[in-house]
Amino acid sequence: MQVRSIEVQKINPAPYNPRKDLKPGDPEYEKLQRSIETYGCVEPPVWNRQTGHLVGGHQRFKVLKARGDAEIDVVEVDLSLADEKALNIALNKIDGAWDEGKLAELLTELVVEPDIDATVTGFYGVEIEHLIADLAKDTELDLEALDEVEEPAEPITKPGDLICLGPSGEHRLLCGEVVSPADVARLLGNERASMNHTDPPYGVSYDRNKRPTSAKRGKTGPSGKPSEDRIINDNLTPRQYARWFPKVLEALDESLIPGGAFYIWNAHKCFGLMHDLLTERKFKVSSTITWAKESFSPGFGDYNEQVEYCLYGYKAGARHRWYGPRNASTLWDVHRDRTREYKHPTQKPLELAERAIRNSSKRGEIVFDPFLGSGTTLLAAAALGRRCLGMEIDPRDCDTIVRRYIALAGPQAVPPEVAQAYSWTQGSSAA
Repeated sequence: MQVRSIEVQKINPAPYNPRKDLKPGDPEYEKLQRSIETYGCVEPPVWNRQTGHLVGGHQRFKVLKARGDAEIDVVEVDLSLADEKALNIALNKIDGAWDEGKLAELLTELVVEPDIDATVTGFYGVEIEHLIADLAKDTELDLEALDEVEEPAEPITKPGDLICLGPSGEHRLLCGEVVSPADVARLLGNERASMNHTDPPYGVSYDRNKRPTSAKRGKTGPSGKPSEDRIINDNLTPRQYARWFPKVLEALDESLIPGGAFYIWNAHKCFGLMHDLLTERKFKVSSTITWAKESFSPGFGDYNEQVEYCLYGYKAGARHRWYGPRNASTLWDVHRDRTREYKHPTQKPLELAERAIRNSSKRGEIVFDPFLGSGTTLLAAAALGRRCLGMEIDPRDCDTIVRRYIALAGPQAVPPEVAQAYSWTQGSSAA
């Protein structure tokens, strides 16, 4: 690193610079201009010899160039582009106003660089995650796009299908059973998840067509079958559930790294059973999260349910990791997604999954969900730069998952054969 004089024409402002650009007439620009006229440029801009980019001092450079300087003194560095970007953020963090969109995009690039510690920028890990998450929300497609997802007459997905989603096939969906060790092994391969977020059947025989306010109450589904709004394995008796759920925990145990977090949504009926079975299997149950809904679900009981519960904890064997704020509460006041028609009887808002994933994993890590339902965990993981390995037993729900993902990410985000099969390309003959 040295200070040298260099021709202005050889200096190129960094195109990614996340600081807001000042213009003549802006109070900050005028103050900087007066300071340079009075004292000179006492803090030279930083210039990278490898790229020709200005790394720090963009506003000073603009003032010097505007007054006609042909050469200026710079601090010369010799850095790779990734290191240059990290230094740019570190130099800019001290003062000035951010263009938060550009800043988040830049941090998104840095966190996946294997040789870069993004915290050298001066931002803490939690700050980085929240900036990137905010960018994901700002660039997220309108959730109402999901209303265009139509159910096919017959499922496209068949039991045993393994579907890869994402530009690089980073997400995997298996139409299979969580209680099948072979299915779990096929989905996971040699990979393990940093966290689990799932919403298993509650054992309450839920059928939304039997709710007091349902217009479909008492009706059957297509072909005279019982309502298709029922959930597979949701009609187990308490004794059957007590035999079934330990098999689910075997899959969770197999999928999670030691110290990996779990979020398991459940109802009060099986709350105690789940807690006891988790503890017996050496999972550490840390907290109970309560989702406070904006309205209750009409039922036949004396009290109408307006909350749902989630058991949060981690797998024993290593210290658990936490990336969320220190003042996080167990009461989550989250509104339902504003779509006209939910695609699954017990579909959860995206924000619930996003909050859990953001707090308990890092970008690029794997989230496992063996009860993927309508795909909420997958959509949240994709939006936050995580990978999702998910399983769903119902082929019709698998169709919904794939179509919801394509509705948000676009047909270009899946292999052409998947887009073709699920009717998202012109000329497709699929239902």
